[in-house]
Amino acid sequence: MILSYKYVFLLFLMMQLVSQGYTQTQANSFKTGLSKEDSLSIEVKNIYYANGNLMVNELYLLGQLHGLITYYYDDGHRQAIEFWQEDLLQDSAFYFYPNGELEKKGKYLNGQYEGLWIYYYEHTGLIKRKGSYTEGFPNGLWEFWDENGEVLQKGNYLLGKEHGFWQFYENGQIVFEGNYDKGKRVGKWFKFSKRGKKKTYK
Repeated sequence: MILSYKYVFLLFLMMQLVSQGYTQTQANSFKTGLSKEDSLSIEVKNIYYANGNLMVNELYLLGQLHGLITYYYDDGHRQAIEFWQEDLLQDSAFYFYPNGELEKKGKYLNGQYEGLWIYYYEHTGLIKRKGSYTEGFPNGLWEFWDENGEVLQKGNYLLGKEHGFWQFYENGQIVFEGNYDKGKRVGKWFKFSKRGKKKTYK
């Protein structure tokens, strides 16, 4: 996709405003300096908490939310970083707990979760779960862990429903395994003793 020089100029100007930390208490419009016929504007809109701290600094292109947007908690800690394009979430995004630790990260495509997303525990920073999305639905292999890093379960999804082989663990040891068909348990399931002995489980 080839961008026109006008579009590239607008994106550059928006990035400059963000990098310079531009803030105002009201929305502001900026002319691009192009001819009147081609003239376009971008708008910077800041939203504040009651305590005066910045909640979000938004950028609009042609009336649509566009560009890198950062959100904040009321104490000033960063809450989220998102990239918007024509009023839709696109590309990489990062979300944070109130203590500043990373909560989750991944990508959007046309406003929906897409591809790999990773979720973290707040106090340990260890991975809570990870897996991929397709058109906003969990799809493919997903894995889950407890706060100590021990595996809890892993298996496959098909557009948001458990599908295929799954395994479940306690204290790092496998306890159940079996298959799903579009969210329903099917076939034989097996239970494991603490010594690892396997037997059929209904």
